[in-house]
Amino acid sequence: MADAGYVQSTSSSFVIHAASHAPRRATLLWVPGATHDSAAVFQGPMTALADSGYTSVALFLEKSRCTSLSNYVGQVEDALRNLEEPVVLLGHSLGGSIVEVLLARKKDAAAKVQGAILLCPVPVMSFCTYVCFFLPLLATFFVGVLMVLVSMNAAQLVGGGYFCRSAQRCQSIGFVGNPSIVTITGSPQTFQQYHEGIAKVESLNLLLGLLGFSLCPGKSEDGKKALSLIAGSGDVLTPLWCHESTAAAWSADIVSLDGQGHFLSDEDWQNTLLPALKQQLERILKLSEEAFKITCRRSGKRFAQLSSQGVAVAAATAIASKQGWRAQVRRPDLEVRILVSDSDILVDLPLLVQSVPSGGGELCSAGMAAPVAWALARSAELKQGDRVLDPMCGKAVILVEAALSWPNCHYIGVDLDASQLSGARSNAQLAQASGARLDLLMGDAQRLPLPDHSVDAVICDIPFGRQYGTIEGCRDSLYKAVLKEFDRVVRSDADGRLILISSLEQEPWVLEAANLHSAQASWFCYARRELKLGFLDASIIVLRRRQPGRDSASDLPELAKRLWWETSAGRGDWASLKVSERPMMQATRGREI
Repeated sequence: MADAGYVQSTSSSFVIHAASHAPRRATLLWVPGATHDSAAVFQGPMTALADSGYTSVALFLEKSRCTSLSNYVGQVEDALRNLEEPVVLLGHSLGGSIVEVLLARKKDAAAKVQGAILLCPVPVMSFCTYVCFFLPLLATFFVGVLMVLVSMNAAQLVGGGYFCRSAQRCQSIGFVGNPSIVTITGSPQTFQQYHEGIAKVESLNLLLGLLGFSLCPGKSEDGKKALSLIAGSGDVLTPLWCHESTAAAWSADIVSLDGQGHFLSDEDWQNTLLPALKQQLERILKLSEEAFKITCRRSGKRFAQLSSQGVAVAAATAIASKQGWRAQVRRPDLEVRILVSDSDILVDLPLLVQSVPSGGGELCSAGMAAPVAWALARSAELKQGDRVLDPMCGKAVILVEAALSWPNCHYIGVDLDASQLSGARSNAQLAQASGARLDLLMGDAQRLPLPDHSVDAVICDIPFGRQYGTIEGCRDSLYKAVLKEFDRVVRSDADGRLILISSLEQEPWVLEAANLHSAQASWFCYARRELKLGFLDASIIVLRRRQPGRDSASDLPELAKRLWWETSAGRGDWASLKVSERPMMQATRGREI
C-alpha cells in the first residue's frame, strides 16, 4: 500500500491512496458538480482521509460525455467498475444529483455501493423544490442565469464558462467569506488560481434531464442506501430549505456546517467539513455492515390471503428503507420473526443465538437427518486433535454436525459423486465458520487416497442397497471391500474407532464383513443400537480396535434401544444433548442495534 499522499493520476481519474499505516476502510469515489470538471478540487479532504484508511478517487468529467443525464451517470458507472469494495460515493452540487440518479435507477452499479454522501446537492427528489430552487437564482443572479441559457453551461452561474469570468460572482455564491487564499485543494492557492479551475462543462442538458427525473414518482423506492447529506449554513445557491425534500426521500439527516458556503471551501474546512466527513463515513460503513433477515409464519384463516413470504418481503423492504440495513438470509446480524395468527401479530427479536459465526447454524444442503448424524459422531467419542474420516460423505452432514460440536478435530470427507461433493462444499462452509478444519476429496471408499493408519476414527453411513447399488451387490462384495479399506486407514491401537449405520436387514452382512469372529479379528463390537429412519429399521454399530488378550473376538452385544451415552429418554434427548455439546449461546447483536 502506498503512503498517504501518494498520487496516481490518469486521463479519467485522480487517486490518493490510503496510508500504509492505517487499516483500509473503503474506497471513496468523488463526483464533481458542473462547476468543476474534476473532483480533485477536494484534494485537501482526500489527503486527510487517507490517514484514516480511505483511498479517494476523484472523477474527471469528460466534456464529450456530458451531453445528457444518462451520459453523466454513465461516467460514474464506468468509474465504479474497477474500484475495490466497499465503495462510498461523494457527490458535490450537481454531482450529488448524479449520485442520486445512479442509486435510484442503476441497480447493478448501485449494488456495488455501500452508501453515499451528498455535498450541497441540487434538490432533484421533488419537482416543486427543484423549480423553487431556480426562482431565487433567477431573481438574484439574472445575468448568470441568462449566461447559462446562452452558453448551455451551468458554470456560467458562478462566473466560469466562455463569456465571463466574474470572480466576484463566484465568491458571492460559493463562499461565506471573501477568501484571498483557498486551501481545499490541498495546497494554498490565491482565489484567482482557484477561480481559474471553474469548469467549462456544458450542462444545460444535465439540468433538463434532472428536471425530468424530478417528475418521476417513486424515485428512491428501490434505491435505498445508507446516505448522508452535508450542507453549508451559508450556502446561497442551495440553501438549507432546498435539502429537506432530499433528506426526506432518502431518510437522511441534514448535517449543517457553520461558516461554509456552497463550495465547502471556506476557511477552517479542516474543523468543519473534515470531521463531518469522517463521522458520516463511519456511520455509513457501520450501517452497511448490519445485515438482517425476516422469518414469517402464518396460521389460521383470517389472513389467508397473505403469504408468509409476501409479509417477510414487505417487512424487509420497510426495515431496509428506514434503517439502511441489508437484507441477507445467510449469516445475518439480526433476525426479526413475525408470527401472524387469527388473533395476534407478534414481532420478536431473538436475544440469544448460537455462537457459531454463521448466525444460526443451519445446513444449506440437506442429507442425513442432523440429529442422527450428531448421534453417530457422539458415539465416536471424539477428542481434540482427532482425524475423522467419512469415506462416503455425501453432503458431509455427519462431518458438519461433528465439527459444530467438536471443532478441534480434523475432518476429511471422501465421495465419488461430484454432485454430492458440491452440496458438501456448501455445508462445509458452516463447519469452517466454527473454526474446524474440513477437507473434501473425490475418491472411492474401496481405494481411499489416504496412508495406512492415518485416521483416528471412521464414521460412515454405508449403503443399504436401496438408493445406491443393490442389496445383493452390497452383501457379495461392497461391504467386504470397504471394511477392509477402513481397517487399513484407521489407527491400529486401542484408540481406533469405526462407527457405522446400516439397515437392520443388512446388519448381519456388515458384521460378517468386519470379520469379528476370527481369531485375528481387528475389531470388536462395542455397542449396537436400533433406530428408525423414516419407515426403515436401521442400526448403529460401534466397533473398536481389538487388543489381543483383552477383548473377546466372539462376544456380540445385544441390539439395544439406547447407547451407553444416552439418557433414559433415548432419542428424545438427542437434541438437548447436542445443544449441551455446542459452544454456549451468545447475545445477539440485536441488543446493540
